[in-house]
Amino acid sequence: MTLAAYQASFARMVLEPALAVRARAEGAAAFTDPALSEAERARLADVACQRGMRVTCVLARANRLSSLVAALPATCTLLKPELNALLDRFWGEQPMETLQALPAGLAFGRFLRDEIAAGRVAHPRAADVLLPELEELAERRAALTATAS
Repeated sequence: MTLAAYQASFARMVLEPALAVRARAEGAAAFTDPALSEAERARLADVACQRGMRVTCVLARANRLSSLVAALPATCTLLKPELNALLDRFWGEQPMETLQALPAGLAFGRFLRDEIAAGRVAHPRAADVLLPELEELAERRAALTATAS
């Protein structure tokens, strides 16, 4: 039993609501980290079934989303019909390391740029809206870096 593995699995469940849904359906089997004990898996499955878990997941997602909307407002508005699916893929591939709008926005912007290039974004004007916002974020980061030097 390791506290770090338990905490990481709990955080993953909060940040990936699909894991919480799976845990409610499958129980302890939803948690596959080999560092978890059976007791920890059972405890996590119990937490997934508690009333407050859904609200916790919603609040965590809203908190993370607010940073991205602050950084890329026009892009997020344009992509609203497909934004949830894009966010699920983004956060599934690249868990956010920060809630600060600038670095989070740059990471999400690069992800979106790659998704657009791969043809996985439906809106035909996505690149037209994203690229100027991404460029502005990169300029802001460069200015902050230059000021810090």
